[in-house]
Amino acid sequence: MYNDIIQAAVQSVTTVATNLIIFVYMIKKYGCKYKRRSIYICIFLLWGLVMMAVNSCHNPVYNMLFAFTSSDLICVLFFKTNIKSSILYNTLLIFLVIFCESSSFFAWSALLGKNTNEIYMNPQLTIISNIIYILIFYAAYKIFSLFTIKSDIAELKIKETVFLVAITVFEIYIVYIYTLKISTNTDGIMVIIMLIGFLVFNIYITYLIKSVSDIYQYKYELSLLTKQSELQLENYKDLDYKYNQSRKIIHDIKKHLIVYRDLEENKAEDYRNILENEIDKLFKGFQCTNTILSIITSQKYNQSEKNHIEVCIRMEDLPLDFISDLDITAIFANLWDNAIEASLEIAEDNRHIDFMMRKVNGFAIINMENTCLGVINIDSENNRIISSKKDHMGIGLAIVEATVRKYDGFFKICRDEKDKFIVELTIPIPM
Repeated sequence: MYNDIIQAAVQSVTTVATNLIIFVYMIKKYGCKYKRRSIYICIFLLWGLVMMAVNSCHNPVYNMLFAFTSSDLICVLFFKTNIKSSILYNTLLIFLVIFCESSSFFAWSALLGKNTNEIYMNPQLTIISNIIYILIFYAAYKIFSLFTIKSDIAELKIKETVFLVAITVFEIYIVYIYTLKISTNTDGIMVIIMLIGFLVFNIYITYLIKSVSDIYQYKYELSLLTKQSELQLENYKDLDYKYNQSRKIIHDIKKHLIVYRDLEENKAEDYRNILENEIDKLFKGFQCTNTILSIITSQKYNQSEKNHIEVCIRMEDLPLDFISDLDITAIFANLWDNAIEASLEIAEDNRHIDFMMRKVNGFAIINMENTCLGVINIDSENNRIISSKKDHMGIGLAIVEATVRKYDGFFKICRDEKDKFIVELTIPIPM
């Protein structure tokens, strides 16, 4: 009777811990449909209670069927996802739960040289084996998240996951050594306390790393906002200049018409061309439905012209609403800055930038080509520039690559025989 109560209590705690990890994954992976936290707290509690009731039947088939159906139903009703996506990832996650639970339990039995019934009959070993499962599943969840959840700071997540896995293995080894020395109930309780301490430590380390990543993310977004503000300020200054110039032309339009009418035919043609050029200068620029992209392209085009860089722009007006304004800035402003910076290093007669964006089979294809000077070493394996400049490691293009990956896109850089540096982006457009 006592063992049954311990088993039920431990199973309930394990179920709540497992459901909590899965629920956190859903929030990070899909995003919440509703803003009220109370809704998700109630759903989590209700899900846990029903799951514990199903587990009390001690039927693995019922447990598995309920886990699959309930997780998919919760995702569709309360998270920003569709049934196909939720079935795929939830199925993988639940199989991960089953694998971690069974492998941790049987591996623990093998290490101690005891069969499963002996562990089941020993309350302390039962508690220890379940806490070990939670430690292992938490580490496995971090690995699973690394491959399935998009992140702007992937490198930090990789280091966090590697550290967590390594520390988990070390903790289990320590617990194994101490478990072999259990001779009294006090020894078992000390091991359980140690395991709980390890679990709290792992969670706290994850929290600290997340806090650091949030700070980096904040700084990254702040730098993009600053760049975006600078671009908009330049655009507003340009608009103000054009407005003042247009007022001058409109003010003098009658005088221009009188002069044009009185000139001889050949001189009138030259005078008309001069007027047309002045008007063209005022209204020259790129316009599309995406305001931020229009500002960036126009401002960088004007910057290129001021630096005597020949520019060719071939852009389709694509639906880019699925990309945030900050990410539009991260991609296009950094592409242009990289191209302009490289072009400034060569003679004015050879400066050229060719920018193309078009839609092909549901993908936005973006190509940036610019003339460049000297040898550019490209690590073909990692698709990265090996820069020879001091304190210059292709940070701008690294930001472009990370942002494109965020939208499941592809990033490629190459150098052709004509001294051109090429960046190719392929981003799927959601249907």
